[in-house]
Amino acid sequence: ALRGVRLGELFEMLRFCLVCTCTALDIIEPSFAFKQALSRIQEQYTDAAENFFKDECLHYGQRCQAMASLVALQIRLLASDVRVICLSTQEVVQLMSRHTSFHDCLIVAEAYKMRSMSSWIEPLYNQVIVRGNFSYYAEFKRTFPRKSSLCSEIAA
Repeated sequence: ALRGVRLGELFEMLRFCLVCTCTALDIIEPSFAFKQALSRIQEQYTDAAENFFKDECLHYGQRCQAMASLVALQIRLLASDVRVICLSTQEVVQLMSRHTSFHDCLIVAEAYKMRSMSSWIEPLYNQVIVRGNFSYYAEFKRTFPRKSSLCSEIAA
């Protein structure tokens, strides 16, 4: 039980570091130093994930892995002014609805624990029906098992 508490504290500490970095993102212009800070946080999440997996703490390992991927995505998107860290649920849905890369949206959805099919209805509608981005839908189908009612939910 004590080990679980310590692991939870470690994950929360890493999350706090990311939140502090997000606050800086609101205040300062992204720079090389900012990118380096994000890189350090990504490395810490990656190291923590490896340690959690070694200790057979799969939940925390997967969470850290998802967060490391999210931070890596943020680093890659810094120049484009797209923000993927420290978003609200509504901001995540908005991002998934307007960002054209399904793979990037999947990283965001995993990090924010938006794994249900209902989380994908609005993004699929906007990407496929409104924008005609059929590669988005093709990637979605390859990633998720097909649900027969999904088409009717998107159309509704």
